[in-house]
Amino acid sequence: MTNSALFVPADDARQPPRERYCGPAGVLRSDFPFLDLHRAETGSEALLDVVQVPAPLPVQGREVRALWDPERNQHTLRVFEDETGLTWDVPGVGQFHADAAGQVVRYFLEPDALESDAENMLVGPVLSVAGQLAGHVMLHASAIEFEDAALAFSAPSGWGKSTLVASFRDDGLPLMSDDVLPLQFDGDTTFAVPYLPKLKLWAASLRGLGAREAAFTPVLSWRDKRRVKVEAGWGELAHDPRPLRILYLLAPHPDPNQPIAFEQVETTKCWAAVHSCMYMAEMLHGARAVAALDGAARIAASLPVRVVRYHRSFDNLPAIREAILRDAAEVTT
Repeated sequence: MTNSALFVPADDARQPPRERYCGPAGVLRSDFPFLDLHRAETGSEALLDVVQVPAPLPVQGREVRALWDPERNQHTLRVFEDETGLTWDVPGVGQFHADAAGQVVRYFLEPDALESDAENMLVGPVLSVAGQLAGHVMLHASAIEFEDAALAFSAPSGWGKSTLVASFRDDGLPLMSDDVLPLQFDGDTTFAVPYLPKLKLWAASLRGLGAREAAFTPVLSWRDKRRVKVEAGWGELAHDPRPLRILYLLAPHPDPNQPIAFEQVETTKCWAAVHSCMYMAEMLHGARAVAALDGAARIAASLPVRVVRYHRSFDNLPAIREAILRDAAEVTT
C-alpha cells in the first residue's frame, strides 16, 4: 500500500472516509481501514483521531525502545519520546506518532508498506500507548471471560499467554483481548475491557493446537506469527466489560515432574508485581507512569494476584486450563 493510497489533503472533497472504531481507550476516528477493530456506532464521540500524513515524520527525542533482528541485521523498530509525544520508526513500514495528550495519531507509510504490517503497529503499540498518554491503564496481558467475570494472564513476551488463552476455546470461554488488556475502574471494582478480536500465534503454537498454519495470514511480514481472527472459525468473543476476578502471573518451567501450583502474591509485593505487568512498562514516563502506579495500587487492593507455575507443553494445556478454572472458582476476593 502506498502512502498516496490513503492520504488526501484535508480540504480535498475526495478525502478518505473517517470511519469510527472501538479502540483500547474508547472510540477513535480513522482514515486507516482497520480489519481487526470493531466498528463503533455512527455518530459516537471520537476521543482519538488517526490521520495519515504525506511526508515522513521527524524522528527525534530520547530513544526509549529498540528491537534488533539479528537475521536481518537491522532494527525492526525504534521508539523515541520528546515533549510532542512518542514516535515509532519501523523500517519498511513507516513512522507513527502519538501526541503527548493521546488525542491524535499521525502516520506515514513507505511506498511498499503492507497494510497488515501497518495495522499491527497501530492496533498494538501505537493505539495502546496513545491510550496511556490519555490517562488510561493498559495491562500487558491476555484475558478470557469466565462466569460473568474476567480472568487475566500476564507474562513477558514469548512465555505462552496467547497460546494459553487460545486453548480456552476448547472450554467454550470467550476471548476478551490478547496481549493488550485495557482496564477501567469503578469504585473498588476493576473492569477488563474487550479489545482486539484476534490472537497472534506462532506457527508451532497453531500446530500444537491442532490448526493448520497455512490457514492464517502472517501478523508481520518478517515474523512467523499468524493472525487468528476470533469468531471467524476460532472460538468466541466477549463483547462487554467484565469485573476482573483474578490476575494470573504465568511462570512456566521445563520440569515435567513438577505439579501445577498456585501461589498468592504477598500483599507487600503485590503492587510491584502488578506494576511490572503494565503494557510497555519499560517506557512509562511522566503522567503515564503516574497513571500506571495508581492503577497497579488499585488492582493490588481489589483482587487476587496469583502466580501459576506449570510445565509448559502442548500436551499439558488441558490440565493447565482445568487447574486454572478450578482455582478461579475457589478463590474469592
